[in-house]
Order: sequence, then structure tokens, then C-alpha cells
Amino acid sequence: MKSKVYFANLKCDYDHNLLDKISHLYKKADFGNLIKEMDFVAIKLHFGEKGNMTFVQPPFIRRIVEEIKNCGGKPFLTDTNTLYRGERKNAIDHSVIAAKHGFDLFSTNAPIIIADGLRGLDYVKVNIDGKYYKKVNIASGVYHSDAMIVVSHFT
Repeated sequence: MKSKVYFANLKCDYDHNLLDKISHLYKKADFGNLIKEMDFVAIKLHFGEKGNMTFVQPPFIRRIVEEIKNCGGKPFLTDTNTLYRGERKNAIDHSVIAAKHGFDLFSTNAPIIIADGLRGLDYVKVNIDGKYYKKVNIASGVYHSDAMIVVSHFT
């Protein structure tokens, strides 16, 4: 099954700024009709690595948070810990790098919950009908969410 991907370029004018484009994408994807009152909504994004700035910046994430809250949803920012050594190998270091890059409750108006827990071991085993796997581990913070919006960046 092919998924629809929505894209916005960085061109803007006085009547249509970049934050307005985020709201337009949100509405175009019809998220407002998919999110119900009190739904836990995971906003899956990449908080960046040390010395890296190629992540979607906090003001754009805040606009998505505002749109979700306008629908009555309860948004939170999330990602999973990495399997390799680095700044995102556990929830504590992961949260610190997120804060250093401007992601916190005050800048985005949403809490950060690392979806697979303190050490990356918090998951739910899910049966699938895959070619190579019959069971996969899904981060519990994602599994127990009512909805998820994935915010991707180009690299």
C-alpha cells in the first residue's frame, strides 16, 4: 500500500509564512478528522545528533502541537533510543540532546516521552505476517498511543 506524502518547500511570502505551511499540511492530510478528543498523539521526530542541525526546528513542531490540541488531542514528542553509542542511546542523554536543540515543554508546548523507555527495552511484541519476521518489537510509547504523526526531514 502506498502512503501519501505531503511536502512543503521553504518559499514563502508575507501572506503565507512557513508556520502557515505547517498548518496547511496538517489540514491537507486531514489529521483534524483522525484525532479524537483526549487521544494520545505521538509526534515522531528526530531530535538531532550533537553538532547536527538537520532536524525540523521546534517552532514548526509547536505549530503541529497546537493543531493537535485544537482537535482535543494530547500530543507528545517522541523518538526511540539508538542501538549505536551516541547522544541518544538512553532516555536521559536523549532528553538532554533534545533540550540542547530547543525541544522542551516551553518551546513546543508538549512533553517529550522517549517511546522505548530509559534503556530502550520498553516494548510490546506484536505478531505480523512479514516475509522475514513473524513478531516485531514496537516501542511501548508508540504502541499505546491512539495516533501518530511522523515528521521527517530531508538529509
